[in-house]
Amino acid sequence: SIDALHWAGSGDSVQQELRANGLTATDDMNRKGDIGTAAHSVLEHLAEHDAVPPFTSGHDMAVISWWKATRPEAIYTEQAIFDPDRNVAGMFDLQYGTDKTTMLDLKTGSIRRAAVIQLNIYRLGSIACGLRVPDRLAILDTHDDGSWAEIEVPINSDWAKTAIQTNRNGKDIEKALRAAMKVARKGSAEKVAA
Repeated sequence: SIDALHWAGSGDSVQQELRANGLTATDDMNRKGDIGTAAHSVLEHLAEHDAVPPFTSGHDMAVISWWKATRPEAIYTEQAIFDPDRNVAGMFDLQYGTDKTTMLDLKTGSIRRAAVIQLNIYRLGSIACGLRVPDRLAILDTHDDGSWAEIEVPINSDWAKTAIQTNRNGKDIEKALRAAMKVARKGSAEKVAA
């Protein structure tokens, strides 16, 4: 019936209905963030206690399955790094191994090239902090069906250094653009006043 579609009368009413039912893009992003946070908590618990914690999602089960399959010996868990020379900081999820070590980052969503750069930046940060430098970088890619894959990431310090410089350049460009726009607006206002 037409009455059932009362909410579709305008863009505002559609948006209001989506918000009321938790169906906006922001709601979806928050749910995905909650899933990622929970899976990271499971990984941290396993690394610190080597015992299965309570779990709620397939991603949590995937982390547990990976842990049982690999039986990693944790060296660092949720380890903060800071590189004062490059002015970068972060926190990697896990470094494990004995003779050959792996720095691991857990991902519960799609994997983008930023994840590869991120691990390489963490590796540089480990060097700056005097931590044990990993021999290998990897992403633990988990899925809601409980499956997982450990994806090896190439070690390439140049990628990390280039990304850091590109980010810094972007900030400088934005600052210069804001200053130029301010001057242009002031000039326009003076022309209007004259």
